[in-house]
Amino acid sequence: MNLDQLAYIVIRSAKIDEWRDFALNTLGTMVTDARDGSIMLKYDQWQYRVLIVPGESEAFVGSGWSVRSKDQWDAALRDIQASGVEFVIADRNRCRERLVAGLFSFTDPAGNNHEVVWGRTIGPKQFRSPVGISQFVAGDLGLGHVVLPCRGDFDKTLDFYRSVMGLNYSDYFEREVKPGAEPLRVYFFHCANARQHSLAIASVPNDVGLVHFMMEVESLDEVGYAMDRAARHQVPVVRSLGRHVNDSMVSFYILTPSGFQIEYGFGSELVDWSEHEVHQVSDGSYWGHVVQPGFRATGS
Repeated sequence: MNLDQLAYIVIRSAKIDEWRDFALNTLGTMVTDARDGSIMLKYDQWQYRVLIVPGESEAFVGSGWSVRSKDQWDAALRDIQASGVEFVIADRNRCRERLVAGLFSFTDPAGNNHEVVWGRTIGPKQFRSPVGISQFVAGDLGLGHVVLPCRGDFDKTLDFYRSVMGLNYSDYFEREVKPGAEPLRVYFFHCANARQHSLAIASVPNDVGLVHFMMEVESLDEVGYAMDRAARHQVPVVRSLGRHVNDSMVSFYILTPSGFQIEYGFGSELVDWSEHEVHQVSDGSYWGHVVQPGFRATGS
């Protein structure tokens, strides 16, 4: 597959009203209500980047990956057929829910769901943040990134991302957390754009199915304003302000109504992949990103 970008994510939640307030007043995205009770979080030209569908519990439904044309989608479909991996081609109703022309879905060996789409919908309204954010860094770079938990064979999942999904390594780290225990492993992947990583897989337990997703703003001031909004609305900060080694992002982590985290930051490195050497990083951060009292450490 030649996946262009991480186009969207889908979350199931019993806390739609909490999510609406959180998105508008802390994250600073636009929110649109759908007829089925879902809400769409918009933060660039696309109709949505985060789709939250109503349900009885909190769960990550899946990652949506886009390609640029029907021909590329057909080629991706042939790739998944040739791989022998089970997949489902979405019916018209599911495509209408996702606001796309075509969609097929599959599950990776770690138990995470993925959707490949073409023909996404551009919203008629320009992005206007309710809290005054000029814009998020998204567009051709995709929504940001997701860090997914591994609930299956880690090495088989790494191979799946490369051989089936066509993603490539950006970097990785393996760190001993406790003497005699299995090391913490986090591997980062990129697709066909310059964002340093669009997906990472981490050897951590997770009940919701998502460790975190990342949103990027244009300045350090916007990060600071978001920290102030989180404090004002009593949104828990899971990790303090810090700077990552692999993508140079300055960010902090907050807890969502569904129980997973959002990394909110700026300054992520853009990479010329023809010049990049895949490498291991010895730690996740140059400084900061300290886990706050009451929370446990997970993948960066």
